[in-house]
Amino acid sequence: MKALPAASVRVRVTFAVTALFGLALILGAWLLVRAVEQTVLRTVEQRQTGHLEALRAQVEHGVPLDALQLPPGPPNTQFEVRTPASPAMPARVLGVGPRLFLAQRRLPDTDLSTTELATISPKEGRLMLVAMSPLDDVRNSVDALKHVLWAAIPALVVAIALGAWWVTGRALSPVRVMTRRVASITGSTLHERLHVSSSGDEIAELAQTMNSMLDRLERAAQRQREFVSDASHELRSPVASIRTQLEVALAHPDPTRWPAVAQDVLAEDARMEKLVADLLLLARLDESNAVARDEIDLDDLVLEQAARTWRLPVQVHGVQAARLTGDRHQLACVARNLIENAVRHAKGRVEVATTTDGSAIRFTVDDDGEGIPRAHRTRVFERFTRLEEGRSRDGGGAGLGLAMVRRIVELHGGAVRIGKSPLGGARVAISLPTAT
Repeated sequence: MKALPAASVRVRVTFAVTALFGLALILGAWLLVRAVEQTVLRTVEQRQTGHLEALRAQVEHGVPLDALQLPPGPPNTQFEVRTPASPAMPARVLGVGPRLFLAQRRLPDTDLSTTELATISPKEGRLMLVAMSPLDDVRNSVDALKHVLWAAIPALVVAIALGAWWVTGRALSPVRVMTRRVASITGSTLHERLHVSSSGDEIAELAQTMNSMLDRLERAAQRQREFVSDASHELRSPVASIRTQLEVALAHPDPTRWPAVAQDVLAEDARMEKLVADLLLLARLDESNAVARDEIDLDDLVLEQAARTWRLPVQVHGVQAARLTGDRHQLACVARNLIENAVRHAKGRVEVATTTDGSAIRFTVDDDGEGIPRAHRTRVFERFTRLEEGRSRDGGGAGLGLAMVRRIVELHGGAVRIGKSPLGGARVAISLPTAT
């Protein structure tokens, strides 16, 4: 049998339940004994008070003390009639009747329940009626109850411990099944899922949560495989092109062709260098959720990127003052990628604009190209995604620009979406929080 961990949930729950139940039993037993004892004592006192009331009625009606008739009562109860003490006359006990004990026949030294009742006799004056009953029977009854409880409490504690152990085991059984199931899932079996019961309890919620986690892991693993595959494919193209050009040049030596070969190799090398740099930036963005919090004028940053040498002039008449906090290098990458993407697909016009509306900054880039179909406006933000019209290698990017844009904007607490531009092409709109 496999040994249980010393600090397993089953052990801790069983110990806690047993300890709490044992303490509750001990406290309840003590309260029960006290309640029984007090109840019996009150019963004795009430009986004594009733007897004394009967005696007082006789005394107040002038019945002589030696003619008092005691009411029916336990034979071990002693009644006394006492005169009050004073400096001139000490207290004395008057014994009357065959059923009223004299002072010389007082009860032995033991625990007594004593009840007193004052009265006035027409003949004797002020008197004190006293009833005394031994508590031996009360003590015996309480002791018998204690013995029963001391024997029952350990048995009940053991029973509750066994019950808690069994119930906890039954409750944790699905968890053990899920643990073994999850432990058996590997990278090649991420498609497998846990069974979710229809109970709707916490165990079912745990299974649903773990299935959701497995879904995320499977998607992440799929994205990673696609990323590696796409990156390998994109890197293979320039490497193969460089190798082909060099092999052709070496097979047909011609000194006059080497400058052209060198230019082609440098172009492919630049393309490969940009791809590697983009991949590295994406990896860094994925590793950390923290960004610099510098005060940045987004309008200046956009104007700097628009002033670069592009295939088409970039219109900046819509750029207004917009200040925010963030990472200058990353936000410059956003502006550069959006402008580069717009220029690549535009027919002859690209416009950029920045506006501030309360606590939000809006940055838009418009072009007059073919636009992006509505069905693809979300997919283009995925890595290595290029639409058919953008798949030409001479067209430029490898499909990483918009993926980097979305990741950087999300890290800065913003959102990005693509819509229809007033110019007829695509509009990329970014919203970012202003500087606080």
